[in-house]
Amino acid sequence: MANNPREQYFECTAVDFDSGNGIGVNQLTNDNPDFAVCANGMTPGLETGVLGKIGTPLDSRDLPILLNPRKLVGYSTQANFDQWWIGGGKTQKFQVTIKLTQNPSTKKWEHRKRDFHPLTGKGFNAGHPGTIASHFAINCYSQFVYTGGESFTFSGDDDVWIYIDRKLAVDLGGLHTPLSKTINVDDFGLVKGCRYPIHLF
Repeated sequence: MANNPREQYFECTAVDFDSGNGIGVNQLTNDNPDFAVCANGMTPGLETGVLGKIGTPLDSRDLPILLNPRKLVGYSTQANFDQWWIGGGKTQKFQVTIKLTQNPSTKKWEHRKRDFHPLTGKGFNAGHPGTIASHFAINCYSQFVYTGGESFTFSGDDDVWIYIDRKLAVDLGGLHTPLSKTINVDDFGLVKGCRYPIHLF
């Protein structure tokens, strides 16, 4: 990528699950119950705690640990949950880049997109131009240098989890309309001037 001081990137892996994607339910080949038709009967709404309390760490592979203490539908097993992020089985995997651009007036780094559909026309949608992938998961990684006073705001619908320094920092789990959460990085006990990882799932 070109070295533009006003651009930063999240490097992502997107996993597409063949779950109809608007083509027709009779064509399903998906074998992961978490991505069944109608989201496997999940109840709409914010569902926190699926990955534990704020501060719960990633596992040794830098993947989320599925705890699901209330046994919510749609989060079946750790093996099926791992497939959300690394693929396998009847899935297709793609590399995706999310670009953040610095707003010159506010100096904030932003990625604003009302409808985020990185797999349109790809994967199980190939051959169906304009068809939106309705069942996919994305796993993104970047780094930032903590200088003090930073805040991050994340918005999204359906299962958004953010880890800072490999610990859960934002929990917007569940099937829901777009929700936002702002966090102050000063609250995480980081050392000024050091570089830290940020994972977005």
